[in-house]
Amino acid sequence: MPVTIDNRCNGCGACAFVCPISCIDMTDDEEGFLFPHVDMNACIDCGRCVRACPLNVQTLSNPQQALSFTSNDASLLDHSASGGAFSTMAKAFIAEGGIVVGASDNVRRGSHFIAVREGSNLNLIGGSKYYQCNLGDGGIGLVGDLLAAGNKVLFGGTPCQVQALRNSFPGSRGEGLYLADIVCQGVPSPLSIDAYRREQEQQESSILESHLFRAKLAGHEGEYITVLDFADGKRDTRIGAEDSCARAFIYQVSLRESCYRCPFAQMQRAGDVTLGDYWSPGLDDGFNRGSTSLVLVNTQAGQELACSLLSRGRATSVPVEVGVTGNVPLHHPVARPHARSAFYPLLNKVGFARASSLCCWRYAAKKLLHLLGR
Repeated sequence: MPVTIDNRCNGCGACAFVCPISCIDMTDDEEGFLFPHVDMNACIDCGRCVRACPLNVQTLSNPQQALSFTSNDASLLDHSASGGAFSTMAKAFIAEGGIVVGASDNVRRGSHFIAVREGSNLNLIGGSKYYQCNLGDGGIGLVGDLLAAGNKVLFGGTPCQVQALRNSFPGSRGEGLYLADIVCQGVPSPLSIDAYRREQEQQESSILESHLFRAKLAGHEGEYITVLDFADGKRDTRIGAEDSCARAFIYQVSLRESCYRCPFAQMQRAGDVTLGDYWSPGLDDGFNRGSTSLVLVNTQAGQELACSLLSRGRATSVPVEVGVTGNVPLHHPVARPHARSAFYPLLNKVGFARASSLCCWRYAAKKLLHLLGR
């Protein structure tokens, strides 16, 4: 059958994984995003790639329940972007004999999926990583090997990745697989993040050892706090759009084209649970908005996962329509800014920081007005 690949593709790699003759390769485009390339001369027209694609097959569920949650484990909370829901859930899952698969970020290697078998190692996959992790390069295969060995597996990732896993392991092949999707506005490319990190090393004249996309800082709860640690001992902490990488993400100029028309940016969810920040108004004094997670329970398997939170933190049931307030990707995709067309060409010509500044002109205007006292 004819294969049409356009910028709706999210680069999950499920098609390449299920191909029985390995005639599909995932390769980077000029912006650093993965796309499948099919050898049509070798293709046997089996249709497995079409059935695995999350754009073609979607098994979505309406949220049955919503929770606001803050972990009582200080260590997990410190390493989490908000209330530590995924790490707390994962720790309980491991304690019951399961294995957790999530994205780990390494400055040198980039973002990649790993299996965590000990609760003490959950920091390796904790926190937010604001760029695309290659699910097809080890992620799907890793989950498949663990399931084939009879393990229970909890996977955390973006909604398109979660749907790709559902499609890759249909029916009994997916028995024992639990899926947590995140509230996702979109992903920049690994190429752009690598360019940003190289730029930081050149400016500091030191090797970058760690890059936290979203740390916690007192007085700035719920904001994007970038923390860069260098080999010379320097730690650089930047608030919100002061950092060029965070700025490009906040103003949505660096996202994959498919993210602007994502079919999963809606209330119906791909995961057994959906995890994100809790932005709804009306939190009582016991909750800190910067350290509170939203948990949407979407399936019976999700109910099992959510139950593990009840004795491990402060969990409060809220109406679903209240819990989802303020989370744009639970209603519709983010809008594509006109400057998106310029960001990656500029990145290649003038570098990350300059491209970010030129494309995020609203931030520059806001800063100028602040300086002028307006």
